[in-house]
Parts: sequence; C-alpha cells; structure tokens
Amino acid sequence: MIVGIYGGSFDPIHIGHLSIATFAADSGIFDEVWMMVSPLNPLKGNHPPLFSDRQRLEMVRLATDTLTGVKVSDFEMNLPIPSYSFRTLSELSKTFPDKNFRLITGADNLRDFHLWRNSRELLMNFGLTVFPRPGVIVTSSMIIEIENRYQAPGTISYMADAPRIDISSSQLRDMLSDPYDTRLDSLIPEAALRFIRTKGINTSA
Repeated sequence: MIVGIYGGSFDPIHIGHLSIATFAADSGIFDEVWMMVSPLNPLKGNHPPLFSDRQRLEMVRLATDTLTGVKVSDFEMNLPIPSYSFRTLSELSKTFPDKNFRLITGADNLRDFHLWRNSRELLMNFGLTVFPRPGVIVTSSMIIEIENRYQAPGTISYMADAPRIDISSSQLRDMLSDPYDTRLDSLIPEAALRFIRTKGINTSA
C-alpha cells in the first residue's frame, strides 16, 4: 500500500488544503492520503499556533469526514518537536511496515529543499510528490537538477494539474479576528468554520 503523507499545521485548514488532498487521493498515485497535523514546522519560525493541537486535529477531521481515500493522523504530535519530515516518515515506516510512505509537499518546499534536514535520505528512502504553488515555477530540468544534486534519480514527481489556490492560513488567521466575517464562508470548509464559530479560538475544547 502506498500512502501519501500531506503534512502541515493546518492552522486553520482551508479549501486549498482540501483540494490538494482530494486531488492526490484521486490521482491514482496513492492508495491513501494521510493529512498529518504537525505541532511545529521548524522552517516557519516560533509564532504560536492560533488553534490548539486538539482543535486543529478536530477541524481537519470534520473537514475531511466525507472524503474518500483521505485520513487524518496525529502521529507526528506524538514525536519529539520540532518536527522533521524524515524522522516522521522513518517512524511511520517502523510502525506500519506493510505501508510505503511518500511525502506530498508544495512547490515552495521543493524550492527550499536544501534547507531540510536529511534531505538526501528523505529522497532516497521515500521520495516527493510535489503540487503547484502560486508564484513558483517547476520545470523538468529543475526536478532533474535537484535529483542529481542528491544522487537520487527518479524520486521527485510533479502533479502539474493539481489545483492552484492562492490562499494561505496566515491570511485566514488575520481574518479570523472576526470569525463571523462572511468572506470565511468560501475559504474554510463548512464543518471546520462551524467548529470555530462554536468553540472559539485556543480554548480547551
């Protein structure tokens, strides 16, 4: 079984996240896609999350409840922080030896891949499936150059037809100063937005 790991803080989850997860699940590349809710991304600084770990997990679960082939995982939240993709995938492989894991990530992360810890080992052992990001151009020569740099040919694939939705969680966090802002209705999945409006932000719920 091939499992795509689509990680992120999802703080909060938005329609762009769902579009990528759905596209990947329907692509035929993976048997399942796991949305891996992360406690901390070491490349995104030290700002505290807007929502608690428990809230972010619950919102992703609510948002993906009706999606086929998409599951939600808190596996990374049980690992030491900060979170590193190679360590997460290695621990997943030990825990689920019957599954083959592959990382799903955005083109912006491919551009910055040299900053990742154990980047060569990640490519060699797991590989990357990359989706487009606004403002980032990915070419076949770029992919080949990165693979050659790490001596890991054939380890990067590009989902060129995946949705390109120009929205970020940081923009939404600013908008959520008023959780009843009607613009949020088209940006955050309905079930997740209902949770936010009912439970509030950074509560113990």
